[in-house]
Amino acid sequence: MKYFATYFDSGYLVPGDTLFRSLKKNGGEFRLFVVCLDDELFELLCCHGEPELVPLRLADIEAFDPEFAATRATRSRVEYYFTLSPVLPLYLLHRFPELDSITYLDADLYFYSRPEPLFAELGDGAVLIIPHRFPAEIRWREQFGVYNVQFQIYRRDPRTFAILHWWRERCLEWCFDRVEPARFADQKYLDEWPERFAGVVVSRLPGAGLAPWNWSNYRLKLGNDGILTVDDERLIFYHFQGFKLLSNHLLYHNLGSYGKVMNASLLTFFYGNYLAELRSTIARWRQLEPEREFSLIRKSSRDKKTSIRNLLSAVVHRNLMWVK
Repeated sequence: MKYFATYFDSGYLVPGDTLFRSLKKNGGEFRLFVVCLDDELFELLCCHGEPELVPLRLADIEAFDPEFAATRATRSRVEYYFTLSPVLPLYLLHRFPELDSITYLDADLYFYSRPEPLFAELGDGAVLIIPHRFPAEIRWREQFGVYNVQFQIYRRDPRTFAILHWWRERCLEWCFDRVEPARFADQKYLDEWPERFAGVVVSRLPGAGLAPWNWSNYRLKLGNDGILTVDDERLIFYHFQGFKLLSNHLLYHNLGSYGKVMNASLLTFFYGNYLAELRSTIARWRQLEPEREFSLIRKSSRDKKTSIRNLLSAVVHRNLMWVK
């Protein structure tokens, strides 16, 4: 049995549930713990959830760690969620003694094959982390962290608890959405882990952590069977960071922000197919809750001038894709 954890709110239900369904498609016994960041999501998942999905209330984690809860008053919403990162695995390992490990997932991941190679790579280690693997021309982005807090395996092990408690202390002290020397949110702290702590394994699997910022590093080959390989190894998951649907036919993929855009076949494989999966999730929820509105298009609270400026920026940076 594999145990995973993520968090999102009701506004992110569709991508979050699509992540869950990508895990189901790839088989194997698993549980996905979802920290519900609002009551609406908790109620939806409790009413229509499945055995493999375990909804949790954020309030229960706050009760477990009052010092974490106290930081809410000094941080923005996203900064508060960043601060949750080390607290969540500590809470789960405490509350569920049957867990031999817990794997954190960002809610905008999508799995194309089973993650077993990553658990094999961890071996006898305590924690597994994945580098950004920025190309040379954008390596300056390591100011945001050498590693990405997108997928991390935490084994129940004294070495793991030493890492998590250290990380928690750092995040309680400082966890803000800005770059300072050796600090950025919860993420930059990971730079110290391989040297500071025993048992930290840095993944070398090219099929894990493929993302808008690093896909151009690799030889991507799409077989006739629909399976994509990354440097001849099977793709495990892709990180759809920055993905947005601006209208029914205009998709924002965020690839151009990192300097390069995929060819048409790869754009279809990743972004066209991911959009199809999201639409399938929407259709399912509309059947379950016909009185509620489910959409990938979020209404912007910004004024028209700002919206036009953002659209022009998306065009300039080649971040748009027309979809049917």
